Amino acid sequence: MISLPELIEVPLDSLSPLGTNPRSMDRAGRERLDRSLTTFGLYKPIVIWRDPESGKLVILAGNQRAELLRERGEATVRASLFEGTRSEAMILALRDNNEDGEWQWDDLSTYL
Repeated sequence: MISLPELIEVPLDSLSPLGTNPRSMDRAGRERLDRSLTTFGLYKPIVIWRDPESGKLVILAGNQRAELLRERGEATVRASLFEGTRSEAMILALRDNNEDGEWQWDDLSTYL
């Protein structure tokens, strides 16, 4: 049986975006996400990963949510720490980006 990692409280300022994110979100999508956060809270935790090269905590899943929380003035976020290789982290980030936003096809081709 797979065990899920515990959620940890992390300062939003300590998190970095993944870099090239092959998804973007237009204004309408951001408004939908903002309404969802207001209505349901952060029911889907942000997933982070410690990049072994830089030592930074990188957001694999939840970049848009983290950005909106920062804009709202939140200081911390509950996150799940993914422990895996760079390749596994990139695959996880890609798999998570299937619900919201729009694909940036040029970025996606470089990402893959």
